[in-house]
Amino acid sequence: MNDSSTTEIRRQVLPPQSWLLGAGYLTLYLLLDWASYVQPLRHTSITPWNPNTGVVMALLLTRGWRWAPLVTLGIFVGELLTDDAPAPWWVRALASGYLALVYTLAAWGLRRRGLDRPIGTPKSAAWFAGVTAVASGVAAAGYVVILVSGGVLNLGEAWSSVGRYWIGEFNGIIALTPVLLVGVGRAVRWDDMLRHRRQLMLQGLGAVVGVGLAFALAAARDVRLFYPLFAPVTWIAVRHGVPGAMISVSLVQAALVAALELTPGSIPLFDVQFPLLSLGVTALFLGALATQRDTTLHQMRPARAQPADDGAAVLRALSGAHDRTAGARRRATRRYRAQGGRGSRSSGRRAAAAARVLSR
Repeated sequence: MNDSSTTEIRRQVLPPQSWLLGAGYLTLYLLLDWASYVQPLRHTSITPWNPNTGVVMALLLTRGWRWAPLVTLGIFVGELLTDDAPAPWWVRALASGYLALVYTLAAWGLRRRGLDRPIGTPKSAAWFAGVTAVASGVAAAGYVVILVSGGVLNLGEAWSSVGRYWIGEFNGIIALTPVLLVGVGRAVRWDDMLRHRRQLMLQGLGAVVGVGLAFALAAARDVRLFYPLFAPVTWIAVRHGVPGAMISVSLVQAALVAALELTPGSIPLFDVQFPLLSLGVTALFLGALATQRDTTLHQMRPARAQPADDGAAVLRALSGAHDRTAGARRRATRRYRAQGGRGSRSSGRRAAAAARVLSR
């Protein structure tokens, strides 16, 4: 094999786009891992909100299982850089490999269901949420078992740690992965959003009010102040579908995490995990319903124009048939006259009948 063939094979295996994608993935994963590392359980990566896992699922859904080694590397490096007291290297390596395996299998199953593209129906939203819930639960249980086996966690903290880690992982995937799955084919949705600027400004104002409510919740230490956030998120979901819904959910979650972290004496973030999860799941299904409605209406527009087109074609065909019939009659009449008007009236009727037959 010559040098040119070897170079060509390497280009096919590792194109420049793959290197750029890998570098971008690691950068975004580590940035989100660092930004969301708030109020963790000691010496662990168990936090109330894990948006970095949403990046993991988006990569595996769009690119497949071959990117699992990069996912493993990202989890290992994230554990090393963000934890205040990192676990022993073998515990980190085992936990990283286990988490990558679980999410790779989950993404493989979703890809087999055709969910490697943007979510557009309630059925696909249900499959995505169900598989994600199971996968994040299995990931949380195995991760805590590994930490307990390595002496990082006490056995008495295991059950609460599993629940907290499960909801944190589930929250991150539900909020961020659908946004990252939105591809170039949905550019029309962004144009549609920009065309309704007044409505977009009102929705942005609602989001600002939501951020203010988040800080009020932190200061008042009252979880009930969280639920008015459902109003602007629901409005955006019904109007803009899955992309708008999940972008608003991600922003609300990030604002709430920042508010509770920056406000002294606020309630623990773990106390608002379930309301955050409820908001994300509700927005996902409402956005899927709105997206399905918009897709159906878009498909019906050509169908509405079709009956008019068919009617015009029928009229054109009838007009052409009438012209051909009239022409045949005129030709038969001219032939009859050219014969000097010979023949009886019945002969004329036979000629007219023959003209009608010829015109068909």
